[in-house]
This record gives sequence, C-alpha cells and structure tokens, in this order.
Amino acid sequence: MKTEMPDAQAATPTYGELYGTTIPNLRARRSGLVPGASGVAPGSMPIGPLDAIVFGRLVALESGAPGFLAELLAEFESGVDQRLTALRDALRASNLEALAFAAHSLRGSCGTVGALRMAALANSLEYGKPTRTQRRALVGQLETEWAAVRGALDEVRSRA
Repeated sequence: MKTEMPDAQAATPTYGELYGTTIPNLRARRSGLVPGASGVAPGSMPIGPLDAIVFGRLVALESGAPGFLAELLAEFESGVDQRLTALRDALRASNLEALAFAAHSLRGSCGTVGALRMAALANSLEYGKPTRTQRRALVGQLETEWAAVRGALDEVRSRA
C-alpha cells in the first residue's frame, strides 16, 4: 500500500537514491532483530557494515545542516579508535568494569551511525557475560568489523 508523502519529504532523496544501494535485510528490521536493550546475535544483523536505514537518516539530515555528516563521522571515527584502545587496555588489565564502560560507549556511537553489527558485538561484550577467551574474540571481531565500517565510510565519501 502506497501513501502520499508531504512535499518536503518527497524532495529528500533516500540513501539508496544517493548511493545507488538498496536497503539490506529489511525483513530483519521489521521482525525486531535489531540491537536494543537486550541486543541480538551479530549473525542476524544486516549484511552490510552500515545499516542503510539508519545511515540514510543521517544523510537526509545533511541537507538541512551542511557539514553535519562530515563532522559526525569524524567524531565517530576518532571515538571508535579511542574506545577500541580502551577495550584492548581493559582486556590486558582484566578490568571488567572498564571493559563494560568502553563497550557501552562503543555500542551507543555505533548504533547512532548505523554500524549495527559493531553495536551488537559491543552489546555482547557489555551484557553477554563472556569468558576471558570470548572477550578476546569479541574485541578481535570488533576490530575486524571496524575495518569493514571504515571501508564503507570511505566508499560513501568517495561517492559524495
């Protein structure tokens, strides 16, 4: 069922229109399989490193505030690097409180930009009560996923 959109919304291009991509895994979003208070398994997350719906909303905000997205992404990238360093330091020191704090901060910022697989991994670190070996594996997975997210952000920038 198609509904009419107000003129202001119709003029705003979608993420897919801007970047020539489709929205991955829309069925998962409708079924509630997205990070939240309880988190989800990373395997049920969208296929791409950035969720097109969440990131598309940020792109739409850019039209009303030029420079907003570039500033947000610069802060995000700097923050992720700092939080990953904090996670590695907390692992080395076996400091579970510092680990949970860094994971919590990382989860929030990743969710804001649509890096939902990273958010789910951070959620597992914060709330999943992983063993020491699992904590190391999750931090490794976060670092791998961060490389994918950074690549996706670089691709978006190259198209702009």
